[in-house]
Amino acid sequence: VAAGGSATYLCYEHDERMQLQKLIAMEASLADPEDSVLLPRLAEALGTGGANDRGLPGRIGHLPGVAAALAALDSYGDRLRLVTGSGHATDVTAVRRLAQTMPARGLLVVDYLQKVATGSAVRSEDDSVTIIVENLKDTAMEYGVPILAVCAAAREGISEGRTRLRHMRGSTAIAYEADIALVLNDKWHAVARHHLTYGGSSAERFHDWVVCSVEKNRAGRPGADMEFRQRFRHARFEPTGQIVSEELIDERVFRE
Repeated sequence: VAAGGSATYLCYEHDERMQLQKLIAMEASLADPEDSVLLPRLAEALGTGGANDRGLPGRIGHLPGVAAALAALDSYGDRLRLVTGSGHATDVTAVRRLAQTMPARGLLVVDYLQKVATGSAVRSEDDSVTIIVENLKDTAMEYGVPILAVCAAAREGISEGRTRLRHMRGSTAIAYEADIALVLNDKWHAVARHHLTYGGSSAERFHDWVVCSVEKNRAGRPGADMEFRQRFRHARFEPTGQIVSEELIDERVFRE
């Protein structure tokens, strides 16, 4: 949306108010990475105000970076739709209706896939995820709307070690239907153990980074491992990353 496109963000985890808080914190930090309001302080300020409140600028405009953040939101706000999903009511039909009302090539984000409602008649999570994934793929193709679906990992995928595409919760349809699959890992859990054993105190810096691995790419080469710095107190990642230089955990061998 910042580049002139449009997007709908369907979130089953947070309501529009929380999404807006994170968006403001992110934009404030992008405008001034060294001195911008942290998410907890922003949430506190947004929780205050009364009948004579002057709106967002009057309530939070004095906080570091917020003026620039509100200006950014004002520049693209009419092209960004924030939607709260319900795990009981917002089903694949509702997602399809959202796609129908979007401009062609507008991005639809579903956060997250396993929360999309499918009805009580579905017998297992595998069946449910298959239905969801197949419907999202059909919707994307029918309306020409790219869909970015966030996926949850299964229990074995979030234990000690590196999460892979096969660890996503639900059926194999996730890996089969997606055109591109990106897997995020805390770098501390993704690097080969000798980097932790012999890295000394400098290895602690790995906690500040995530590894983004291209595990599937239908139109190109998979296998790229990139890293991005976390700035979660500002609800964002650094948008510019780099190729991982350390060896990563692999089930067979370490990879350069």
